[in-house]
This record gives sequence, C-alpha cells and structure tokens, in this order.
Amino acid sequence: MRWVYVIAVIPTLTEWLETGRLPGTFLESISDLGLTLLLVGLAWLICRQHDRILEMAELDGLTGLLNARRFHKDLRQEVERARRQAASLTLAFLDMDGFKAVNDRYGHAEGDEVLRRVARLLQEGVRRHVDRCYRIGGDEFAILFPGATGPDVAKVLERLRLNAREGPTDLGRYGASVSGGVVELLTGEQAGEFVRRADEMMYSAKSRGKDRIVA
Repeated sequence: MRWVYVIAVIPTLTEWLETGRLPGTFLESISDLGLTLLLVGLAWLICRQHDRILEMAELDGLTGLLNARRFHKDLRQEVERARRQAASLTLAFLDMDGFKAVNDRYGHAEGDEVLRRVARLLQEGVRRHVDRCYRIGGDEFAILFPGATGPDVAKVLERLRLNAREGPTDLGRYGASVSGGVVELLTGEQAGEFVRRADEMMYSAKSRGKDRIVA
C-alpha cells in the first residue's frame, strides 16, 4: 500500500513536467507544496486504514489474541529465522479441560468470559514483545517462544497452569483446568512436523489425566 505515497506527488510532478519549469513565484510554490502535503496526508490515512484492516483480520474477536491465520504465518517465519540464525524456538499448545461443561452449566456468555481470562493470563505470563499468544480454536491456544528452550518454557507453562486453576482466572471454581504440550524445534524440522509434535504432547497431557504440562 505504500505506493499511494507515490501517487500523492504525481499531480505536482505532472504539472512541473508539463510546464517545463519549477514554480516561478512564492505563491505558486506554496500552492504546490500545500497540494502535495494534502495528498500525502490522505495517502497516510489510507495506509493507516489498510494496516488496521489487516491487523483486525489477524486478531481473534473474542479474546484479542492473534488468530490461527496469523499463527501459521508467524510459525513459518519463526522456523525459518531459527534455522537461519541457529537459534532456539519453542512451541506450546494449550487446551482447556472441561470447557464444554463450563458452557453447559454456566452458559456461553460465562464461557466466553473464561476464555478472555485465560487469554489475559497467557499474555501477562510471557515475555512482552517477544513471545506471541494465539487462539487457534474454540478453547485451544498456542504460544511461540523465540529464543527459548523447551525446559525453560515448560517451567513457564507450569506456572501458568497453576495460576489458571488457583489464581485470578479461577478455573478451579468452574471445575476446569488447562493441559499443555511443549516442544522445541529440532534441527532441520519443518513447520508442519513441529506443530504435529506439539499437538501430540498436548493430547498426551490430556490422556494422562489432564491438568498438566508435558514437554
């Protein structure tokens, strides 16, 4: 969309090219400058609106987290970056245990509020501007941890799990909890396999009795 800035100065450039001269008077210069600044300002507003639309398309409307579309986009980029820089990259999948019962017993409005609480818990419990949280399904979340190792992330997730159940999020009151799986990117591993292993770890946690983190 940055091409609109070029379009913004075309009228002034066209006038100068057609007349074969630069503005001859101070008033002409002011007039051309004013027109150019006005068009550049409009171009800036168009670009801002375009960026805002793109941003909204990548956000989950309920929780405000990034959505599944953005997750797969970021995942590919982070896998390539980790491979290029020989850096660590860890992925965590989390799923709420007993969320259907929350909706059935307390209603969908309360269930939505529980999801928002979990989303806030995740955002507040990771490194700001480094780690990224996503809602990738109904009650399923993902977090990308660039530069972090599996054992370190497992500790973070264990703390989040406990806070979800017993802290301000208070999932225990609803009879709900959080299970998660943590995997670190392997050398030469593709994004698809990386996701598959994280998914397997998460379901392993649920099959072992739920309310736990498996790494």
